[in-house]
Amino acid sequence: MPDSVIHLPLGQRAEVFHDRTGRIQLSDILDGHVAGFERHDQAGFNFGLKQGAFWLKIPFQHTDSTDRSLLVELINPNIHEVSFYSVTDGRVTDTLQSGTAYSFSHRRIPHQNLLYPLAMPPNGEVTCYIRVASPMYSLHFNLLLWDAQARMDYSLYESRYINYFFFLNTTFLVFLGIVLWITRQRRQWSFFGYVLIGILYIYSDIGLGFKNVWPDNPGIQRIAGFLLTNAYLIAGLSFFREYFSTWRLIPRIDRIFRWFMIAAVFFVAVALSYRWLPPRFTAWAIGANALLFTLAGTTVVYVLLILLFRLRRKTETSWFLIGFSLHAVSIVIACLRQMGLYNNGLAFGFAEYYPLFIWTTHTLNMMFWAMLWEVLVVFSLMLYRFKALYEDNNRMLVELADERERSTRVLLTGIERERQRIAQELHDGSGVQLAAIRMKLTLLGEQLHHPESPEKLAMIMTDLDHTQQEIRTVSHNLMPITLSKLGLIPAIEELVNKLKTAYPSIHIKFFKKLEEQLFSETARVNIYRIVQELLGNAIKHASATSITLQLISHEKTLVISIEDDGKGFDPNGTMDEHGIGLQNIRSRAAVMGGQLTIDSDKGHGTFITVSLPLDWITNLS
Repeated sequence: MPDSVIHLPLGQRAEVFHDRTGRIQLSDILDGHVAGFERHDQAGFNFGLKQGAFWLKIPFQHTDSTDRSLLVELINPNIHEVSFYSVTDGRVTDTLQSGTAYSFSHRRIPHQNLLYPLAMPPNGEVTCYIRVASPMYSLHFNLLLWDAQARMDYSLYESRYINYFFFLNTTFLVFLGIVLWITRQRRQWSFFGYVLIGILYIYSDIGLGFKNVWPDNPGIQRIAGFLLTNAYLIAGLSFFREYFSTWRLIPRIDRIFRWFMIAAVFFVAVALSYRWLPPRFTAWAIGANALLFTLAGTTVVYVLLILLFRLRRKTETSWFLIGFSLHAVSIVIACLRQMGLYNNGLAFGFAEYYPLFIWTTHTLNMMFWAMLWEVLVVFSLMLYRFKALYEDNNRMLVELADERERSTRVLLTGIERERQRIAQELHDGSGVQLAAIRMKLTLLGEQLHHPESPEKLAMIMTDLDHTQQEIRTVSHNLMPITLSKLGLIPAIEELVNKLKTAYPSIHIKFFKKLEEQLFSETARVNIYRIVQELLGNAIKHASATSITLQLISHEKTLVISIEDDGKGFDPNGTMDEHGIGLQNIRSRAAVMGGQLTIDSDKGHGTFITVSLPLDWITNLS
């Protein structure tokens, strides 16, 4: 026995006997009724899915003159039944039963792994017998020998780095959830589920679930790993299919992925029904499940290689392949271990190559690092894709806004041209015809001598005069002659004077300070319509007694403002409450790159400002 034992693998010190019936007792071995113990030459143990039980015989010799407390640690919290026996001089001195056949409180030392205290007397010899049996899972584990104090010290190291792993992954998971919630990428929640189930699987696989969550339900521990691994497979394939659109790019292989997912659902049903199934069938299902994982991982790598040559974004696919490859290798090793083809002790030979190596976890150390690396790479790729999607959306929004602006501009230009055409037709067509009719009626009245004829003709001519005046008014409203012949300011002054005449009770003031000769024809028409709409709203809806209109050019902006002392309104009201007047003003202002600002309150008047950039209204076509 070494003077200082920190973690000594016991595989090569052990002798092994396979009890195929599972009925041999320790007394049979001690009485010499059992022969056939064979030396074990490997650091770890993996007996595969063989039925029955296995006996391990490990002799210890202590040459010191003082007592010593040791710990024998079996690293696999999922083994169904483990029995430890200490034998000194052919006499059983201590016994301990543990495993998932018992509740967690049954353990002498409350640790996720199975720990057995071994008391070494001075200058004494102790033989440790260990019986392991697991009707469902593969019998694979490592055995370590510890000095009791050294194991206590190592527990701090072990807990620290396991907690770091879960903290980093949980923090990432929260951050991922926030990103997915903000970006509303609903289809990527499968990756969130993939990471979450992976965390839960490792938490269960290293025995923390049994220790902290379901200590009084060993049945849950027996199937938790089986359930979580299949849920992990389903979530992982769902994310992969969605991320790379395999249903569109590689439909044949995508169908294989769907069959893999269906098979995983079948194995979940097997796990939930294990109590009513024959042990041999359950063992077969676990082996088949490991084969399914191996095939799925290999197929994913194969698809990534195909996509690497098909897709244009080779960098993204390459990084995904790099991120997943280590995880795929760890999955394949875990599956080989489950099928009895990989010995746990091989990991000890690679301990020096890991930045951090935890000797006491059933989960492969490679799996820890593979998950962290994969999560980091895939999340970075998702952020890159989100960024590209965000930029594409912004570009599309800008293009849509430009297209909407062009459409609105074309629409307003078409409206103004149609107004001009109708006004011209009314003025040159209907107006001239009505004038000709009036002249004819005048000549006819001079030729008629009936006493009532002149009076009737006078009434007809009066109606014609009214009709002609109305057509002239409509024509002028559609396209003011002053605007087209004299310009914007004279047209607005004419409009203000007409309103003063029509509404003598309203005091209207007009202030101006601008050079309109720089404005394009389209801009003049739009500005005139805005002013016309603002004055019309103030007179018709505000019940104002005083209105102040201003057109002021300040630096690079034309400011149109109107203020009244009317009844005011709620600027946040609906369009039905405001009518289409303000909406027309806002649309015309948007076409010229400007904006509308409203300051109003019920009972306190209204102040409206339209700000237009001069460079827009100068070049507007």
